[in-house]
Amino acid sequence: MNLYYIWYGNWASTDPNNTTRSILTSFGQSIGGTPYFGINKTYNDSTGYVTGQVTYQNAMTDPGSQGSALSDSAVQTVVANALSGGKLGPPDPNGVYFVLTSKEVTETSGFCTQYCAWHTSAKINGNDIKFGFVGNPLQCPSACSAQSVTPNGDLAGDAMSNLIAMSFPKPLLIPISMLGSTGEAARTQTNAPGTSVPPRHRRRGEVQRHVRVQELAPAAELGQFGRRFLRDLPLTALQQVAFAEHSGVRSV
Repeated sequence: MNLYYIWYGNWASTDPNNTTRSILTSFGQSIGGTPYFGINKTYNDSTGYVTGQVTYQNAMTDPGSQGSALSDSAVQTVVANALSGGKLGPPDPNGVYFVLTSKEVTETSGFCTQYCAWHTSAKINGNDIKFGFVGNPLQCPSACSAQSVTPNGDLAGDAMSNLIAMSFPKPLLIPISMLGSTGEAARTQTNAPGTSVPPRHRRRGEVQRHVRVQELAPAAELGQFGRRFLRDLPLTALQQVAFAEHSGVRSV
């Protein structure tokens, strides 16, 4: 599975030292192939088993083409524009595209009150595309960050890493065959453990299953920021990550 980031909003202003973006990039580059992410290899469908491999492929910046108050459809438009513009390469059916927002950007369907992140799948320009939204917890720290003091000293970077860790396996495990007749799957939401936002999920007819708790990634196998993220993340958050909910596949 390939990972793509779309930095949406005024990141140059809200992250002037590039700290948050460095943490998230390091996390994306480090998570694939670790025993922690290998939890997903216990899942399969008719096409075979999940490999547990993740390759961080590319990133681009959208300074705010859809404004600072995004609807769900606007998030999809951001992804569609990124793909049609070719800045992330050709559309990747094995990719997951995350729209990562800067501090000033809101999501009008419930960011900070109903969810902290979400993901879905849709037909975009004729291609089956998996994508998601990850909001910036600086907008609502008590709702979307499990800690006020975080492992790398950067609340946005550490909390968004947590959200990506919980969100990324889900689209990886949802086969395109689950898409509806319109080519669009109902959205699944992700919330930070130990925060004020209650867990909510919107997949129609979804059968929830949980992965087994297995060995988490040893520090030596992660990048500089990823090591501190997993080393210092509270146990309750690690348990939530390990029990991330998946759909449409069976555990073995």
